[in-house]
Amino acid sequence: MDAIALDRQRTALERVLRQNKLAARVHSVRRAPQVALWRVRLHDLSKASVDRALGLANALELALGDGPVRVTIHDGFLEVEVPAPRRPIAARELPVGKDLQVPVGVGVRGDVFSVDFKAYPHLLVVGATGVGGKTNLLRTLAWGLARAHRICDVCLAFIDLLGSALAPMERLVHAPFRAARTPEEASAILAWLDALADVRRSQTWQTHIFLFVDEALLLTREVPASEKVLAKLAATGRNYGVHLVVATQEVNKRALGESQIARNLVARVAGRVSDAQASYWALGVRGAGAERLLGNGDMLAHLDGLERFQAARVFAADLELVPLRESWHPFPKAKLETPRPGRRPMEVQEEWLEAFRQGASVTEVMQRFGISSSLAYRVKGMVACDSGT
Repeated sequence: MDAIALDRQRTALERVLRQNKLAARVHSVRRAPQVALWRVRLHDLSKASVDRALGLANALELALGDGPVRVTIHDGFLEVEVPAPRRPIAARELPVGKDLQVPVGVGVRGDVFSVDFKAYPHLLVVGATGVGGKTNLLRTLAWGLARAHRICDVCLAFIDLLGSALAPMERLVHAPFRAARTPEEASAILAWLDALADVRRSQTWQTHIFLFVDEALLLTREVPASEKVLAKLAATGRNYGVHLVVATQEVNKRALGESQIARNLVARVAGRVSDAQASYWALGVRGAGAERLLGNGDMLAHLDGLERFQAARVFAADLELVPLRESWHPFPKAKLETPRPGRRPMEVQEEWLEAFRQGASVTEVMQRFGISSSLAYRVKGMVACDSGT
């Protein structure tokens, strides 16, 4: 954005402030990846004055003519975010993450924005399909984890019933299975994770497992038993190194909003949504303004507080920087089932795990311990992930 465009914006901003009789002075402007961030010093910080200032978004939008304007208060300043020409941010431009902190974009103040899975073990991502950038954010998170960690430290699993959005990420060597594209494959992945979480209750573990789910509402419709497993993992998974990254087009009272899953996904990121109410359900904060985002990776996060950032994208050149695989383990031959009354599920035993670690086949484990093929394949999948192979 050139000096002429910034002067035009400043003049329009000052005119709107005068017209609304707000005692204020334009303090500074910062060029962020997706917006020009104007900071305005309000001389009157009374509630009435602040509320009047926060209600100027529509007037500023008309005066500036550059697209959706978002207005917030930060550190005593009125901050006005005006759309600006953007260039894509490649994931490789971001620093390598440390521990479970994953850089995913650049904030409006020019700082790198990261998601810290140590502080927030799970993440809910909401945004309109095709414009919000939610699937792209899932790719950037998965790539960032693979870039920063060895396969013995991080394992990635993907469920994508639409079949293509997460396909590039299944090539990461950290993913032992292909992305689950059918209800049967999704059921197998969830049954495997459910059993693995139970095993880890009595074991020490090293590998953090991340399950990425795109279009979560579709999953809960196609695999009804999935909602119970996702709720269990959201509630207790952090204790056993299991993390959820769940994406959906919308969250409302009927769709995930009051479910046990959403209640435990306290870290939220939203792309552009349809209206202010959708923004509230997505982020849990009234007046957040996700309906005024620009789309295509322009996002709002609610972690420690609200923060706007431009998400980076994973390009083909980024994938070349991390190890990729050419073959995958078969999906665990297990599925989610509704337990019969009075019947307890069989608990996985350490000796079964150890047999697979020593190279035993599925048939040998079935015969040696008298367990079903479904359970044997599920145990084999656990060992595959924890060994990083």
